[in-house]
Amino acid sequence: MMKLASSGLPVDPELPSSIVPALARRRIRISSQGDPGTGTLYYEGTVRAFVVERMPHETLVAQLPGLLEVPRFTYQPGTEKLLVELLDEKS
Repeated sequence: MMKLASSGLPVDPELPSSIVPALARRRIRISSQGDPGTGTLYYEGTVRAFVVERMPHETLVAQLPGLLEVPRFTYQPGTEKLLVELLDEKS
């Protein structure tokens, strides 16, 4: 039997439990912080594809659910500060 999230949607076994289906479908952009259009774009796509295909550090994955409350945050894995932001409205 397929496991369901509290939303009634199937749970994705490839994602950590903190990434709920509603978040997994949302699109994000990760870029270097700075003037819009001049920074480096590192990723643009769905949260699910980012987590499954890019296998980011667990610290970043743990911060992604916060995008459901605040549509952007900064993340500094080293010397460069990155901007992580939602691109679309709730689906």
